[in-house]
Amino acid sequence: EYLEQQKQTVQMRAQMPAFPLPYAQ
Repeated sequence: EYLEQQKQTVQMRAQMPAFPLPYAQ
């Protein structure tokens, strides 16, 4: 599940890299 979330985070980051990722912490 952790890897799944990491994948989603990477996808979101690719779509909007300028957007802060508070959920990544």
